[in-house]
Amino acid sequence: MGNHSSPNNENLTFDSSTGKYKGKLSLTMTGYWKINLQLFNKQGDVLKGEPVTDENEASSLYFELEF
Repeated sequence: MGNHSSPNNENLTFDSSTGKYKGKLSLTMTGYWKINLQLFNKQGDVLKGEPVTDENEASSLYFELEF
């Protein structure tokens, strides 16, 4: 199906009380998903991962799931 997004996602934020990141990912259909990510530092510099574009179909930082 190619690249597409899902509605109502929330960016990850760090919760210092639990030491974990929290966010929201809204998957709108069943099947295989490859979740492309980018990791930024506090200054907004990209530490790992690339944006997904017409020329670049995937980031080097990702995870896969199927449900």
